[in-house]
Amino acid sequence: MRALVFLALFWALVPGAEAGFYRLKTSRGVWWLEDPSGKRTLSLGVNGVDPGVKMAAYDPGNPEYCALRYHPSIEKWRSVAGGRLKKWGFGMLGAGSGGEMAKTFPYFVALDLGHAAGMPYGDPSGAAARSKYREAVAPLAKLKNDEMLVGYFLDGQIGWWDEVVFLQTLKAASAKDPNKAKLAELLGRAYRKDVKRLNEELDLSPQPKKFEDIQGAFRRAGFRLGKRPLVVEEYLEWLAEEFYRSATEELRRVDSNHLVFSDRYGGYASQPVARSAGKYVDAIALNCDSLAPQGWASPFRLESLARVARKPILVSEFYFAATENRSGDRNSMGTFMTVGSQAERAAGASALATSLIRFPCVVGYHWFRWADQRPGEENRPATGEDFNMGLVDLKDGVYTELAGALGRANAEAETVHGSWPATAGMARSPQGLLMGRMPGLPVVDGSLSEWALGRAWVPGVMSAAPFERFGDLYLGWLPEGLAVAVAYEDYRARQRDADSPEADSERLTIGFGYDNDRPVVFTLKGIQERKDPDNAKSAFRAPEVLAVRGGVPFPAEGRFQVGQEVRGTQRVVEIFLPAALFRREKLEAGEILRGYVSLRMRANYKELFLPAPFRLAGFEDSSQWTPMVLEAAAGDGRTPPAAVKPRVKEEKPEAEPAVKPVEQNPLPVEAAPQVKEEKPAGETAVEPAGKNEAAVKPARKKAPTARKKR
Repeated sequence: MRALVFLALFWALVPGAEAGFYRLKTSRGVWWLEDPSGKRTLSLGVNGVDPGVKMAAYDPGNPEYCALRYHPSIEKWRSVAGGRLKKWGFGMLGAGSGGEMAKTFPYFVALDLGHAAGMPYGDPSGAAARSKYREAVAPLAKLKNDEMLVGYFLDGQIGWWDEVVFLQTLKAASAKDPNKAKLAELLGRAYRKDVKRLNEELDLSPQPKKFEDIQGAFRRAGFRLGKRPLVVEEYLEWLAEEFYRSATEELRRVDSNHLVFSDRYGGYASQPVARSAGKYVDAIALNCDSLAPQGWASPFRLESLARVARKPILVSEFYFAATENRSGDRNSMGTFMTVGSQAERAAGASALATSLIRFPCVVGYHWFRWADQRPGEENRPATGEDFNMGLVDLKDGVYTELAGALGRANAEAETVHGSWPATAGMARSPQGLLMGRMPGLPVVDGSLSEWALGRAWVPGVMSAAPFERFGDLYLGWLPEGLAVAVAYEDYRARQRDADSPEADSERLTIGFGYDNDRPVVFTLKGIQERKDPDNAKSAFRAPEVLAVRGGVPFPAEGRFQVGQEVRGTQRVVEIFLPAALFRREKLEAGEILRGYVSLRMRANYKELFLPAPFRLAGFEDSSQWTPMVLEAAAGDGRTPPAAVKPRVKEEKPEAEPAVKPVEQNPLPVEAAPQVKEEKPAGETAVEPAGKNEAAVKPARKKAPTARKKR
């Protein structure tokens, strides 16, 4: 008994004891933060909570946030700002905050370890890198016993661009480059030192004549048309592991009490990098944009990262901007989500917050940011951004609609946390998935702004090993036809040229069929390709379309609509398929269709599918496809508006051409992909680790929504 009393006193009184710091724990598969008192909580924070520039540095011609212009002292501003945060339900300070505010709010410290070592191109674990890590973390010793400190972000956004990092490293000489030496070793293993095989997949200049030549420098390095070796992921996983292992070791030598979060993944989250990070950090940090203006977090990004890393996720930034703002922000220097009005901004931001915190793997979110950024392209801040991201404007005026909406979302956060995927997506029934009726005809432009995404999300989409799911599928119906959308993430070092072979493109195959009829299958070749590959603002090329019914081709050009959008590395393809394509005048509630989808990336190196990989789909018989029941109710609970015919030329069903069935899989596939199995998380307590162009015009027009992304 005396021993128990002694231990209790020890944990309560000894600085640096385990009970005095934040921890991460799971309960029934749901991740939570645990505060120093042992209370379960979430990290709901704000980034950049700072008084801004000093009065002497304020420039009226280039205005930025300066709290002292509107408050008599920093202490008064601190009191007002702290009161606002508490009123709105924010209990922590995110990256770029701190100072004296850290005495009254739990806070995070953002480090710069990756950039200090020149990542992702520098040596991540050599003596020079270790020295830089030690120099950067030395001042943190004074924070070791600070109970208000939650943890550290290892860095901001390191450029983990898989293909670019691989190719740039390949171009370098290896005499003094340990990264190139390791890459040469991995290539030797992948190609068994067969220079002919290597040259068949890699386009190098000068071309290696013997395998040992890869250790030299190259003027040009790229992939052969239709080729994409998985040694890219092997190299990135090794590089990231060396960085995370070395950086966390040096950090924990100084402070082993606080949590360590990864660098804050931005526009692209590399799965091999996250897999390595999960071995050494306590949680993954992810900056998260909304998929659509109405506020929606793409499920695949959160779920796949959590499964790859086997760690929870802290959303280290989420944001919304509006064209209507009081700071004069143009929202022009980036591609972040931007809507028209402050009312739309408030609605979208609060919906995004709730969407995020529903995931069991998410332990919190941090709003970006306290105050608006400086306006004007010519006066842009050092970040190169000029966005209406603030809870307050540049004159310290509160955006009341936004603050109120986020306050309501924060108040409900703990209640809804972990509720995903209950009531989300297409519900299951004995007859199949229930496809919701859309409230009205969508504008087929890739924005998905008319979709009730929470109802249209399709469960059961899978990917082929070694990748976790890298996209989501959304479906809806109307009497006029079927609406299909695929949102996915991918990064390419270059875009396919117009005359490149099909195998070098992204291909989307969609199939639907009734049990008493032959299925209709559409393959779109060359999606997400610009007319001018070097101009990110040029129009999309119209994808080539192959349409077959029961294996027999039929003409489909111009008979359905395709809308495409790309936002950073997040890509959307939206399609409307008129009922006439299924030889129906209209679709009716209660009907059962069977559906199939396959998205194949260049050279088939990665595939997203439902319910089976492309080569196993069986396109002449849909009996093994996923059954779907057309529901009578609208997907968002509203009464559907009067039917409006889409502007698609209605044609009578054509006679089937007397031709042989086309080859459904002209691309070589060596073996059936392995399907990743999802397993529920167990009960765990985590201590700090370390031990376009559409085929036809849109059905109707509306003012475009500007969409921006970091």
